[in-house]
Amino acid sequence: FGDDVNAFHLYAKPLALEAARALGGKDLVLAAPDAGRAGWVESLARDAGADTAFVRKRRLSGDTTEVTFVDAQVEGRVVVIYDDM
Repeated sequence: FGDDVNAFHLYAKPLALEAARALGGKDLVLAAPDAGRAGWVESLARDAGADTAFVRKRRLSGDTTEVTFVDAQVEGRVVVIYDDM
C-alpha cells in the first residue's frame, strides 16, 4: 500500500454466526467447498453448535474441477456454504 491508502481489517465472525443461525436453526450445516476454508468453517460450526460438511476437489484447468472426497450428511438440512470467492 502507498502513503494514501489505509488498510482496515474487519472481523465478521459474530455477524456470520448470527446469519447462519437465523437461516438454519437446529438443522444447520456449515459447509466448505474446498480445503482452503475448511478450518474456518470448522471453527464457525463449533461456535454455532452446527454440523459440518466438506468437499475436497482439485482444479484440472481454469474451468474444470474434479471432486475427490465428500464428507457431508445434508439431506433435509439447511446448508450454508462459506466460500472466499
